[in-house]
Order: sequence, then structure tokens, then C-alpha cells
Amino acid sequence: MNRADPVHVRRGEWAPAAAGADRARRRVGGLVGDGDIEAQTELVLAHLLRQLEAGGAGPDDVVKSTVYVADDHDAMIRVWEVVQRSPIASAPSTLLGVALLGYPGQLVEIEAVAVVE
Repeated sequence: MNRADPVHVRRGEWAPAAAGADRARRRVGGLVGDGDIEAQTELVLAHLLRQLEAGGAGPDDVVKSTVYVADDHDAMIRVWEVVQRSPIASAPSTLLGVALLGYPGQLVEIEAVAVVE
């Protein structure tokens, strides 16, 4: 799988799709939503949905997601509220607080698994 093609889907197989650090960054440097956890969450979700679509999947094909939040408990609740308003809200999900993520200022990363039959 090529890094430029983050979603690889084959009919009837598991298809990982991750949206995180590189998905919350501008093409020409800088983090989008620096310090704004809701803005980062919305952007990461938007990129995740585009990745799913590029792989021939949609939000209804997501069978599990993992949401990583590098902040305090209140921030985790705010992120969870954004995720629960998103098109992937019906999929089982795990919400995890972590010490840090891949880039300075990155507060959110979302990993999703989709199955297309």
C-alpha cells in the first residue's frame, strides 16, 4: 500500500483507514485547528470520510473506530460529542486518552476499520 493511497479496499476484506496527524496538517506546513480540539476532530473526520470514499466505502461500512485524544478528560468529552454527531457515530468505537500524538499540537487521531462486501 502506497502512503499516498491510505485506503486499500478489496471486496469482502477488512480495509483499514486512518486519519490523523498528516490529515490535520496543511499541505504547506502548519497544523489546522492549532489548539482547537473540535476543529481538529471535524477535519480529521472529514478526511477519514474522503479516504473511505476513495476506497469504495462509506460511513455505513465502518465496523469499528478508535479515537485517540492527547489532552484531558474534558477534551475527550468534547471530541466524543463531535464524533457522535458524525456519519460514523453508529459504529462501535473506543475512546482513548493518550500522552501525545505524532506532531506537536496534534490533539486528535481517528482510526477506522471498514468492511465492503
